[in-house]
Amino acid sequence: HNFNLKMLGTFIKQLPGELNFFYQFNDEYYAQGIKSESTRIPKIEDTNKFTSFGLNFRQSLILQDVQLEVLANYEQTKYDTDILKMNSVENTLSIGGKGELHILDTFFPAAYVKLLQYNEKSFFGFGADLPVNISNSLSLYAGGSVFSKPHSILERQYSIDGSDDFSQNITTFEAGLKFNYPVLSGSANFFHYNNDNQPLPVIDQYSDSLMINETGYFESRKLTSSGFNIFFDIHIWKILLSTKFSYYLNYDSLNSIPQFSLTGGLYFVDTMFKGKLKLKTGINYRYFGTKNYITYDFEKSRGVRYFSQNNSGPVLIGTEPVPEAYQFDFFLAATIDEVAIFYFVFENLLDEVYYLIPYYPMYRSGIRFGISWEIFD
Repeated sequence: HNFNLKMLGTFIKQLPGELNFFYQFNDEYYAQGIKSESTRIPKIEDTNKFTSFGLNFRQSLILQDVQLEVLANYEQTKYDTDILKMNSVENTLSIGGKGELHILDTFFPAAYVKLLQYNEKSFFGFGADLPVNISNSLSLYAGGSVFSKPHSILERQYSIDGSDDFSQNITTFEAGLKFNYPVLSGSANFFHYNNDNQPLPVIDQYSDSLMINETGYFESRKLTSSGFNIFFDIHIWKILLSTKFSYYLNYDSLNSIPQFSLTGGLYFVDTMFKGKLKLKTGINYRYFGTKNYITYDFEKSRGVRYFSQNNSGPVLIGTEPVPEAYQFDFFLAATIDEVAIFYFVFENLLDEVYYLIPYYPMYRSGIRFGISWEIFD
């Protein structure tokens, strides 16, 4: 259960503030193999509880061309769980700030900083955003950050070396543009991510049966990822082509998402019968590139790429990639006189068989439809 108490106040027009008190209690039960007669499936029965309370404070200063904001947070969390090797009470204190400057309604640079005190260790981060409006139809953006953060309590307690050095030093960068013209609108951006101490879950043993794949420990690896995203809509007459494309440039064995993905649709869009019927119909499409094989640890909610065999160190669970996959759906949606909405979808027209999450295959061909009608205005 959760409890929140928020207080809002404004000392003067330019100084709005907010104070929030919160309390949360969570109790989860996890069971595996309790009623199974097989000796190969480990029997796990966990009761995981935690209690968290604290407060956060936000104070803003709003002037004509400058906006400043200060944020502070304190939180205490008490763990009483079977999944951890040792229960504990953890305290977190953080303070941060953000400043934004408006220059001639075209340039809005912003900078931010944060200091975190977590279990008697300090973590620091800072960053900046640089958006520029070139015109009403075109804007540019660049931003980056450098920060450190702790590993989670689960990752620390299952660390292979039990080291107290549980900080991750992370750098991010993104640059892109947005455009909005009568026929063509969309965005494109490049991103980069680097983590010098990414936790890597490793299974103590591996079997084709998912039920015995529990994470035994975490190693730390360097993870670098970069790529780009492109999204655009082309609207000519009553035809709409909508497409989103994502691609990873440096795809390594730590990644478990498709190297590229292409999603979107080709639609007929029109308003008919003197505005009483708004129609959108066409084909949705999805195309996913190859991805690295993973299995899943349900107890710790982790996708896992490696297992340890005879203390020989982490070894890839599967070297063969999951093949490419695609799907086409027929889609129809209509709004009738602003009071009724009807939709119809014929999913997976070609009846393709594939999966993106282990042991959860996508549905075969099927039909979904529904109607919503507003009786009273």
